[in-house]
Amino acid sequence: MNKNYRMVWSEARQAFVVAHENASSRGKSSTTRKTVVARSLAAAALALGATQVQAQTTTVTGSTVSANTFNLATGQSLLNKGTIANFDAFAAVAATGGVVAGGITNNGTIAADPSLGPCCDGNQFVGVLVSKASLAQGITNTGTIYGSGTGNMSAGINIAAGTVAGGITNSGRIYSTNIFGGGIYIQSGSTLTGGIHNSGVISGASGISVQSSSISGGITNAAGGTLVGYISGRNTSAGISLWGSTVTGGIHNSGVISGSSGISIYGYPGPPSSLDTLVNNAGGSIRGTAYAGLGIHSNSQISGAVVNAGTISGRGVWHPAWHSGHPWRHQ
Repeated sequence: MNKNYRMVWSEARQAFVVAHENASSRGKSSTTRKTVVARSLAAAALALGATQVQAQTTTVTGSTVSANTFNLATGQSLLNKGTIANFDAFAAVAATGGVVAGGITNNGTIAADPSLGPCCDGNQFVGVLVSKASLAQGITNTGTIYGSGTGNMSAGINIAAGTVAGGITNSGRIYSTNIFGGGIYIQSGSTLTGGIHNSGVISGASGISVQSSSISGGITNAAGGTLVGYISGRNTSAGISLWGSTVTGGIHNSGVISGSSGISIYGYPGPPSSLDTLVNNAGGSIRGTAYAGLGIHSNSQISGAVVNAGTISGRGVWHPAWHSGHPWRHQ
C-alpha cells in the first residue's frame, strides 16, 4: 500500500520534518518556512553533490594480492595508498572496453607479477593498462608501478589504442622487468595529452617507448629524474624510443636519459617519427652505452632546434643524412 508524506514544521525541533500527509503544521510563518525550506534544499544539494564526488573516487588503503584485475568504470577514479597486486591476469589496474574513467593516483604499489602467486604462462603483465578506453585526469605516481612478464606488451604503464588526458606525472618508480616492454609503453594509435613529467625513475627495455602514437605536452625529465633502457647491446633499448610517432612540446632533460642508445627516433617499420625540439639543460646527461647518445634513423626528424648545455655521450649524435643546415646548437 502506498503512503504519502509531506514536510511539516516542528516547533519542538525548530526544523522541517517528514510526516504523514494528514499531519498539520503550526507556529511558523509562511515567509520563515520558505526561507528554511530553501536553506534545507541547498544543504541537501550540497550534501548530495559531495556524496557523488566521493563516490567517483575509490580509495584503496589495504593490501590485495590476487588473480583479479581492478577494473575502472566510467566516471571512476582510483586513489591507491596500499597495494594492488595481480599474479594471474593481464593487468593489475585497467580501464578497457570504451570506459571513460577519471584518473589514477598511486601513492602505494601497483604490481602485475606472476611470481606473486600461482600463475598462467607468465607472459604479458602490465601494472596499469588503458586499452581502447580513456582517462580524463591522467596518471600520477609517487609510489611504485611495475609489470613483470616475458611478453613484449609487458610494461609498468601500457596505453594501447587509448586516450589519456592530464598527462603522466612520476616522482616514484615505474618499471618493467622483461626484455621487451617499456617502463611506459604507448602504442597502437594512442594519444597522450599533458605530456610526461618525470622526477623519479622510469625503466624497462626502454624507459619510455612510443609506437605509432602521439604525445602533446612533451617529455620532461627533471633534475634527479632517470629514464633508463637497461638491455645491454640492443640499439632499440633506449631511455626514450619513438617509433613512427609524434611528440610536440619537445624533450626537455635536466636529469639522466640512458640506454644502449640514449634517445632513438625511428621511422621504420611504418611512418617517420617527429620531434619538434630537444633541450638538454646544464647538468643533463643523454648517454648511449653501446650506440649513439642521440640517434635519428631513417626518414625521421627533429623539426626544430637541438640545444645542448649538458652532455650527450656514446657514439655522439647520429643521423644518416646529417648536414650542416640542421638547426643544431651546442652551448
